[in-house]
Amino acid sequence: MKVTEVKKYIPQLDIKKSKAKCPKCRSNNLLILEKSIHYQEWEQIDGLIDHVEGYMNSGDVIGTWGTCKSCGHSWIFKSLQITGLFIE
Repeated sequence: MKVTEVKKYIPQLDIKKSKAKCPKCRSNNLLILEKSIHYQEWEQIDGLIDHVEGYMNSGDVIGTWGTCKSCGHSWIFKSLQITGLFIE
């Protein structure tokens, strides 16, 4: 099904066209994992700890990994963030 057809039925989905392909078999059926540093902020005063920042706030992206669903090949993308894979 084409992206435009999916958006017609589920318009709230934020589906993006990707230029990513498996470097081994050229398939565009991929599992893409963008890893980032997550953090929680806590404050201790007089021996008592209080949760300051929300749970698991996103931090800096540390890399994007791909696994081909067709051949099983895994690799690290040159683009640090997944947004670098989008076709505008």
